[in-house]
Amino acid sequence: MLRTTAVVIWGCALFSFGTGISPGLGEPTETQTSVRAGFLVLGVLLVALPLLLIALPATRRVRRLLDAVLAVAAEHPTPEVPPFETWAGPERMFRRLQLSCYTYVAIPLLLLLGSAIAFGFFLGEPVAAVVSAILALIPLFFAVVTSTVPGRLRQGVRAGLEAGQLLALRVDSRVDQKLLLTDAYMSWFDGILPDGQHVTLRTPTHFAWVGDARHVVDDPDLVLVMGTGGHQGLLLAPRRPEDAVWLLGPVPLVRVPRAVLRAFSTDAK
Repeated sequence: MLRTTAVVIWGCALFSFGTGISPGLGEPTETQTSVRAGFLVLGVLLVALPLLLIALPATRRVRRLLDAVLAVAAEHPTPEVPPFETWAGPERMFRRLQLSCYTYVAIPLLLLLGSAIAFGFFLGEPVAAVVSAILALIPLFFAVVTSTVPGRLRQGVRAGLEAGQLLALRVDSRVDQKLLLTDAYMSWFDGILPDGQHVTLRTPTHFAWVGDARHVVDDPDLVLVMGTGGHQGLLLAPRRPEDAVWLLGPVPLVRVPRAVLRAFSTDAK
């Protein structure tokens, strides 16, 4: 629901930007210029709205849950894990996520660059061309962020490991959700902490042909490592660090789909 709401709001923002930079007929009047500026300001506000109403409250909930989990970790012995360099990297687990993100980013990037070229060289609208070029920096920024995902995940998990953000975990239930058109799937885990508290974890979508390292969750000595701010994390079996399962943040989750919760309940019965 929240994702759909954010997409609708950003769609309205795109419409506002398009209205604000659309070419006019002849020299724009002062009123037309003011209306265009108003649509551009409205677009900026709509872009920021989901971040203010959804992302920031979710971040606060993640921090509260992470603090509660770390309080449990402080009351129990810290598990011994092999050196960080021996763990499997996150490239395999996040390969599909990166490919999907590149696709989603390429569409607005090419549209905005094409608009900038059309406005500047064919329609004689230099202001609209400049605005389109500036807006193209947004998907370009996300492309750079996507390309640096594995490195940032490693840094975040290493920092969490150095801060002692790890504790023993037992996975009670696992739910695999297969995508409709491909053989890729996402896994959800119902984990139990040493004090009996339940936490939910998830992985990024994963190609079946890549090979599944997720059976490591059956290991009796499983360890949950949480990165800085709960944005990163992984499940690690100390005897098999090469099969580490990197998780999709936040770690732990604060929002779980109802279908997954029903599947956990059915599995528990």
